[in-house]
Amino acid sequence: MGPRAPGDVADILNVLGLPGMTNAERITTGWGGTAIWRMEREGRTEALRIFPAGAHEARDREVAAMAAALTGGVPAPEVVPAKSHPTHPAIVTTWCPGRTIAESLATAPWRARALGAAMGRTQARLHRVVAPEIVRRRSPDWVAWAGSDEDALGDRVRALPLRPDALLHLDFHPANVLVEDGRVTGVVDWENTRAGDPRADVARTASILWLARQSPELPRWSRPVLRLLETGWRQGYRHEARAGHETGRVTDMPLFDAWACAAMISDLTPKVGMPGVWIRPEDLDDLRQRLARFKRRAGL
Repeated sequence: MGPRAPGDVADILNVLGLPGMTNAERITTGWGGTAIWRMEREGRTEALRIFPAGAHEARDREVAAMAAALTGGVPAPEVVPAKSHPTHPAIVTTWCPGRTIAESLATAPWRARALGAAMGRTQARLHRVVAPEIVRRRSPDWVAWAGSDEDALGDRVRALPLRPDALLHLDFHPANVLVEDGRVTGVVDWENTRAGDPRADVARTASILWLARQSPELPRWSRPVLRLLETGWRQGYRHEARAGHETGRVTDMPLFDAWACAAMISDLTPKVGMPGVWIRPEDLDDLRQRLARFKRRAGL
């Protein structure tokens, strides 16, 4: 079990060789397996990400991915050098300025398209970054995320001419992108990072945006706002890709969209009924119908 109180966090930081914490607050974010704390230490605001026991390779991938993103001009948290913890793999990073796009939409929904465009431009820049060696060599196969019962889909995806080495985030959505004054100031939560084809990351973002619109917790007025955000995201991605001398066209997308749906079903099925997870069995049924539509478009 991970740390449950600031005192536990202080103990972990002492082992990491980073004493001096004066305040810590656990942040509830996402449905992943890491615990995230916002803390004050030596006059700075920092983030502490604590991984499940034994997840040292996952921690190392995140560290390498964030460093590569920063080198490639994509804003990401900077890792604070630290010792290793024997039982709680952890990362301490700077706290990125600004608010998440999700938070910004709640107070300024009329900015949805512009915020989406900023998000899309940043993702296109990310896809120019070559994944570092540790991410390329030690990442789980992204295609296999679709699940063992989707072998035919996986075979079709693998048969495409794929780029194998782009840095993918695979959880790139409004709650993981921070902005300030309309400018992206941070891309956070690199837990899913992989090396692979950028179209997988684009399809994954599209599937997350679609799922967000299905949430029963979402106010009705938010659904058209999210559609505007998605429009801006797609436009921003295409514009930035063209600016980088790429075509800006994303081809063979029905296959990648089908893959993203299958990956989401595989990921969410065991989480139904978990505390804090709103996904219901009927949402998985909707995802399966969406998967079937994309398969038909792809000729599967």
